[in-house]
Amino acid sequence: MRILVGTLYCGENELPECVASIERQTYRNFSHEVFSYLPDKAAHEALYGRFMSHADRFDLLVKVDADMVLVRDDFFQRVVDTFTAHPELKLLGTAVHDFFSDQLVQGLNAYRRGIEWAADGLFTDAVSFGDSEVLFDTDDLAPAAYHCPNPSDLQSFHYGVHRALKVVQPRCQVKRRIDAIGHWATLERIWANFLRRKDLRIGLAALGAELTFLGRFRVDDLNYSGPVLDRALRRYASFSVEKLISEVKRLRMLNFGWLPGRSRRDALRYLRGGDLLDRAALRELASGISWRTVAGTASIPWHVVARRIAPRRTSK
Repeated sequence: MRILVGTLYCGENELPECVASIERQTYRNFSHEVFSYLPDKAAHEALYGRFMSHADRFDLLVKVDADMVLVRDDFFQRVVDTFTAHPELKLLGTAVHDFFSDQLVQGLNAYRRGIEWAADGLFTDAVSFGDSEVLFDTDDLAPAAYHCPNPSDLQSFHYGVHRALKVVQPRCQVKRRIDAIGHWATLERIWANFLRRKDLRIGLAALGAELTFLGRFRVDDLNYSGPVLDRALRRYASFSVEKLISEVKRLRMLNFGWLPGRSRRDALRYLRGGDLLDRAALRELASGISWRTVAGTASIPWHVVARRIAPRRTSK
């Protein structure tokens, strides 16, 4: 099988290691192309367009982003073996080890020729497939790569913003609740990992997520070529780990931090994404909830939560 290896690059620190790990592959029947400094949706359209327009040349597309470093030198060979053993397979997704959350997350996809993409501006890897046509691997080929093993501050901040937007899904015609639940769990793991490891880069990912939950960023702001994220990050350039922990804690309280995790997630999705909770459901969710403030413990009644939500909900 002939493979097109596609890499999307927007200044990620890991590009040299990414390219080196691709060049070390024992399976040699592939062509590697790098798509540089394109907006996210345009970059994916260019990559998928190249694959589809050269269907006579390539059997598989393996998408290895610039922030991924392949773990095994025989990874391409094992991907080919998997597709050969399963002729009905159209998508093979393999988990990668994520630096920020210190866990396996889905992230490295391989596609067979003929697959159809159903991507939008936020979920750019979305495809249409049947149940028998997809395989998500978390133990055989995984981890396929190390994800963001050496991120820059902007990469870290961008990661948190991107994941948070995938939780709230603003202005998305189709709401992907299962995806939202998964990304929320990853963000909560990132926060816990930051508190444990005290790594500033992990903290910047947590910071980006909470600022997004406050409504500071939109999908268009994800483009690395734009100034929005870089400008926002400069405010925190001098923050120590301790100061960043305090700031993220403050932002979490502003983002319904007194609620249990699942309720906080659903309230933010209602507020920022416009789905899931009607007023009756939100009232039930808010009634009886207590939170601890610096002064002590106080109950937050429904009408306070309603005032907190209504102005922001109608501003979109």
